[in-house]
Amino acid sequence: MRILIVEDEPRLAKLLCRAMEEARHSADCVHDGRAGLERARTGEYDLLILDWLLPGLDGLSLCRTLREEPGSAGAVPILMLTARDAVSDRVAGLDAGADDYLTKPFSLEELGARVRALERRIVRPLRQAEEAHEMEAGGLRFDPELRTVRRPGSGEEVRLTVREAAVLECFLRHPGQVLSRGQILRQAWDDPQVVGEQTVDSVVYLLRRKLEPLEPGFSIRSVRGLGYRLDPGGRE
Repeated sequence: MRILIVEDEPRLAKLLCRAMEEARHSADCVHDGRAGLERARTGEYDLLILDWLLPGLDGLSLCRTLREEPGSAGAVPILMLTARDAVSDRVAGLDAGADDYLTKPFSLEELGARVRALERRIVRPLRQAEEAHEMEAGGLRFDPELRTVRRPGSGEEVRLTVREAAVLECFLRHPGQVLSRGQILRQAWDDPQVVGEQTVDSVVYLLRRKLEPLEPGFSIRSVRGLGYRLDPGGRE
């Protein structure tokens, strides 16, 4: 993969670049948020490793801005790095559009595992697309290759992050079935033990916010004490 690292601490930035190159990735590094945004907007990167606290433009704002960008720049997977470890901070990072969240200090082994997990999430939909280009739910069509959801005939389309796409795929493979948060974690995260069940709630909230306006009949329902159920055919 070609990876962009946005980290303002020079020693850590150099260490991250070296680790990614040793893992046979191509890594570029910038040291402030505005420079990171400009580089990410080129759409040339497969993954963005982003520090939260940056000069010029903080990582959270950079992430939100990128998610509004058209094309590949707006859909690039984002791994956020931060010393903030409160649940509210992790939720804020995911709500901003990050696909994964790693708190400092961290080991390079864990960083490598997170990067490999995101890489698998990028590659797997491409392989599935060779067999079935789109998946359907009610009036919506999900393109696993582009990670887009559209309503045919309307011209309306939304882009999903890697993690949102993984969770939606989980629901689409079990329409009408109640899935616990644990089941969703095991199917949509390659290492479910590194995230909490609150992360599932956050991603489901983001999916609802993106997809329900696109198709009013589409609903991911909360089932008290059990989990969530996809209801593509309409609300009660």
